[in-house]
Amino acid sequence: MKAFFIKNIRWLVGLVSIFLISFCIGLFIYLTPQIELVGNSQLNIAVGKEYKELGVKARFGHFDISENIIIEGLVDTSLLGEYTLNYSVENFIFTADVNRTVIVVDNIKPEITLKGGYIIKLCPNEKFVEPGYSAKDNYDGDLSKNIVVILKDDQVIYEVKDSSNNSTSLVRILDRIDKENPVIKLRGNKIVYLYKGDKYTESGYTVTDGYDKYISKKVIIKGTVNTNVAGTYKLVYEATDCSGNVGKVTRTIVVKTPPPPAPIPNDGNGTNVSGITIYLTFDDGSSYLTPQILDILKSEGVKGTFFVIGTRRNDAVWNRMVNEGHTIALHTDTHIYSQVYASVTAYYNDLYAVRDKVKDSTGVDSKILRFPGGSSNLVSKEYSLGIMSFLVKDVLAKGFHYFDWNVSSGDTGNLTSAQIYSNVINSLGSKSTYVVLMHDYGGNETTRDALRDIIRYGKSHGYKFSNITMSTPQIHHGVAN
Repeated sequence: MKAFFIKNIRWLVGLVSIFLISFCIGLFIYLTPQIELVGNSQLNIAVGKEYKELGVKARFGHFDISENIIIEGLVDTSLLGEYTLNYSVENFIFTADVNRTVIVVDNIKPEITLKGGYIIKLCPNEKFVEPGYSAKDNYDGDLSKNIVVILKDDQVIYEVKDSSNNSTSLVRILDRIDKENPVIKLRGNKIVYLYKGDKYTESGYTVTDGYDKYISKKVIIKGTVNTNVAGTYKLVYEATDCSGNVGKVTRTIVVKTPPPPAPIPNDGNGTNVSGITIYLTFDDGSSYLTPQILDILKSEGVKGTFFVIGTRRNDAVWNRMVNEGHTIALHTDTHIYSQVYASVTAYYNDLYAVRDKVKDSTGVDSKILRFPGGSSNLVSKEYSLGIMSFLVKDVLAKGFHYFDWNVSSGDTGNLTSAQIYSNVINSLGSKSTYVVLMHDYGGNETTRDALRDIIRYGKSHGYKFSNITMSTPQIHHGVAN
């Protein structure tokens, strides 16, 4: 009986012990906080990139105690290496912690930059001269001195590694297959008109070649010009590059006999009308042709009148007009009919805009104008009915003088210089004033080429030339709108 009792007591003690141990373990687990990382426990981050904390969570039983977490450790993303962040939280006498490892790595390749481009054009037997290169790395900085250059056939290979063993290679191609002709561009005009006895002055040229850097020394000019003999002469500009490709361009020089003197014009009854004045006027400039026209006027001692466009302002050219005694006058700021003739207000806005630009550029407060299309234009009717009938009176009331023309050169109609010349001289007669309409916009070379002949015809026939002023008798068309 006693043995049985002792046996049961032992069993009971064992059972109680197990219970107490389990209870203690459970109580320990319950009282110990639980902490858990958000994201992986090991992270790789590129050097220089901002480290953003993914976070961590902590619980005590059913309670969220994440706000009590303490984070220890720093991550310096400017330096390669392995960094440890420790996250810990306390609850009564119990503590829980966890670590995260952040590895700052460099996985970005260096960048190589080639001076002179990725393709170098060379003559067939020309030695390659390195134009230069550089390399930069996001971590190591300038690696230019670490570049290894390998010349293989017609390729130049550039290789570089950074301290993290990231490597980059780049290839430059040496192009020796030259099938391009040199390109010669003439300065000045491709067709030059001279009179017998004039001096021919070579305007020069430019020459380029994609392969031959010495091509400028290889241009040969073939042909001669004899300005004492009327005729057509050709100068051929020729260049042969290092691969044997030939470039050519031709300039034509036309030497003409000056027009013969003619009887002084008269009114048909023998009355001398040598006092007749021709006013040469040029619309729609300025352009690259305007200085050439100014050159001709200067050499002939003739003054002209330029009705300029504001959006084609050129201070140097405009001031040259004024300084050389020509008249700078107002045409339009935009020459866009739909804007200019949209209303009376729109017209004056456009007129005052070009007037302000002329004054700002030259100091001249011009009050001489020419309507876009002339006062007789019909296009204005499409935008504002009757506007010209009002404007022709109103501009005069405001103190402006407007000029149309009584000789049209026809130079906007794709005519040759000979046709322009004929249009002008055949329109001259015994009127006291001739206002000639011409244009100096870009591309209108035929006007320039006819100009000297027109002037010399006028001089030889007794006409005078002058520029328009506020005292010049106004030439007006009949108004059609």
